Amino acid sequence: MICHYSHSISVQLQVFPLILSCQFIFNLQLTVGFMKVNHLLIGAGRSGSTTFCKYLEEHPQVCFSRYKEVHFFSQADLFNRGNSYYHSFFKHCSDQPIIASADTYLMIDYEAISRIHSYNKDMKILVILRDPVERAFSSYVYAKNYGYQKKDISFLLSLEYEKELLKKDAGIIALNNLGHFYSGLYHKHLQQWLEVFPPENFFITTTKALQQSPQEVLNQYCAFANINPFEISNEKHLNPSAKARFIWFEQFLLNRDMGLRKFIRHYTPQKIKNLILNSSLVEKLHAVNRKKTGKEKLTDEERDKVNDYFKEDSKHLKALFGIDFSS
Repeated sequence: MICHYSHSISVQLQVFPLILSCQFIFNLQLTVGFMKVNHLLIGAGRSGSTTFCKYLEEHPQVCFSRYKEVHFFSQADLFNRGNSYYHSFFKHCSDQPIIASADTYLMIDYEAISRIHSYNKDMKILVILRDPVERAFSSYVYAKNYGYQKKDISFLLSLEYEKELLKKDAGIIALNNLGHFYSGLYHKHLQQWLEVFPPENFFITTTKALQQSPQEVLNQYCAFANINPFEISNEKHLNPSAKARFIWFEQFLLNRDMGLRKFIRHYTPQKIKNLILNSSLVEKLHAVNRKKTGKEKLTDEERDKVNDYFKEDSKHLKALFGIDFSS
C-alpha cells in the first residue's frame, strides 16, 4: 500500500486515518508476519555463551540474531519500543524453526521474566553454568580490564563493594558489570525463572561440558530443540584473555550507564542509531580496541575464602538439577 500526503486541509483530514492504517499494517508485518523468537540464552555471563552461540549459528535450522546479545527484555527503554524493534535484528531469518538470541543480563534480571513471558509464553530458556568461583573471578578480571572495576580493588575486596551495591538496589547494568558473586547464585536466580516457565522449557549445560565435549552438548541441544543433529566444523574457544587499549573509549562504546554516552544517545536521531546498529560499527571498534593480555590466576586462598559464599546455593543447585561443581 502506498500512502500519499496532500496539501489540502480537507484532504488531509480524509487521508489521516489512511496514514495511520498504513503505519499499523507496516508494524503488523514486522510483528505478526514474523515468527517470534523462541530460544533465548540468558547466561550466565563469562561462561562460554559466545562459543555456544557460534556453534548454534552453524546449524541450518537455527537463525540467530544479527548481534549475539540484544538487550531488549533487560532494558525497559528498548522493550518499550515494541516487537517491531526487536524483530529488526532478525530480518535475515527465513523459514528456520529456531529463532534465537542471547542476553546474559537476563539470568539476574527478575523484571525481564514477565516481559519475556508476555512476548512468548513458550520461550525455550538456554543456560550455561560455570563453576561460580571461577566465573566470579573471570567477571572481576573482565571488569577491571575494561574499566568497570577500579584496578586498586582486589578480588576479595570486590565482594564487600558488591554487598554495598546490592543494598543500593543498583540497576541491571551495574549489577551485571560488578555483581561478580551475586551472578553466580544460580539456584537463587533460576528459581525465579521456574516460577514462570515450566522445567521442560529449560536447556541447561555447563562450561566444563561445552569445553570438553562440545559435540555431545550440541547433540543434546538438538534433541531438546527437536531439530536435526549436526557436526560442528571445528571446536571453538572464543573470548581469550584481553583488555581494552583505551578504557575510556571502551566505556563509551559499551557501557550504557556512562554519562557521555547517555547524553549523546538521548540527542541522536533514531535513524542514525539504526544506521550504526546495521553497520556493526560498535562491534568492529570494540574488536580494534582489544589487545591480548596474560591470564590472571585465581589463588587457592581466594578460592577457599569465596567458596563459602556459594556453598548453600550450590547445594540446592545440585539437588534440583544434579549439577555439582565440586566434582
